[in-house]
Amino acid sequence: MNDVLLINRIDVQKEFDKKKKIFFIVDYKSEDYSEYNIVKLLSSLENIRSEDIVFRYNGFQIQTEIRNIPAILKALMDEKVPVYSVFEMYTPVV
Repeated sequence: MNDVLLINRIDVQKEFDKKKKIFFIVDYKSEDYSEYNIVKLLSSLENIRSEDIVFRYNGFQIQTEIRNIPAILKALMDEKVPVYSVFEMYTPVV
């Protein structure tokens, strides 16, 4: 059986102010992009706290409003952190 990653489509118009767990797949394993540097960078943004950031093997998860995604991406790209994907994990509505 294949591994399948299910993701939710983010509706920016409807969910602009909703807090969601958003995953960023990035390359932070080199010295230049350490976990410490990424936390320091993201904590400097408005409405982002270091407690909201959880690192995973190939990126990090952050609990934030949908409206903050462009600012987070801009900050990462300004620091030349390679970003491969941004998504919200699929959660079935029961």
